[in-house]
Amino acid sequence: MSLDRFIRLADSLVEFEASLNSNEFPVSTRCLLDAHIGETKSTWERLRVIYEQCLDDLSNKEESEKEADDEASEIETVKQKYRNSYSTYCRIISKLTEALENMSNIVHSPSPSLQPSPNNPFHLPPIELPTFNGDYRSWPTFRDMFSAVCIRNSKLCPVGKLFHLSQKTKGEAHEIVAKSPLTNDGFQNAWSNLCAPYENKRVLVN
Repeated sequence: MSLDRFIRLADSLVEFEASLNSNEFPVSTRCLLDAHIGETKSTWERLRVIYEQCLDDLSNKEESEKEADDEASEIETVKQKYRNSYSTYCRIISKLTEALENMSNIVHSPSPSLQPSPNNPFHLPPIELPTFNGDYRSWPTFRDMFSAVCIRNSKLCPVGKLFHLSQKTKGEAHEIVAKSPLTNDGFQNAWSNLCAPYENKRVLVN
């Protein structure tokens, strides 16, 4: 149900902010900060979409299922949670952006380049990766391209690979990836979990 998904996404922002404040997530490199910012923005965009859907679902409820006053109260509760989530999102982005700016002031950033380098480990070659949504027919293409561009890229750190994997999946595939923490250790687990259901040779042949 849209309400359950909305609550999960809203709570995930609160949990991530708490983890940042308690230093559970490292913010010691530009790569990690970029990954955290990207994942936070991705979560917020998904939350905005499900919020609108949630309001529509609540508004369309038949009065026989729920009293009008109760329904209006539930809608207001959802709206308040959305406002709180936006405040949380702003605090997270502000904290991460400030850390990124402070790091840039300490270490001079190199000029942007199309080629990955040790100082720019989060940058990909100028190749547009397809987005994988869980379609078995497109899995072999996505798997091979992602392996070539990201996994075999020695200049890309594991958390950077996981960030790009998260950005280039959606739907059921993204939900599988999102179960793994956005850390260096989380990438291998996320990739293995994603490969498992789609490496069914019989389905791929069909």
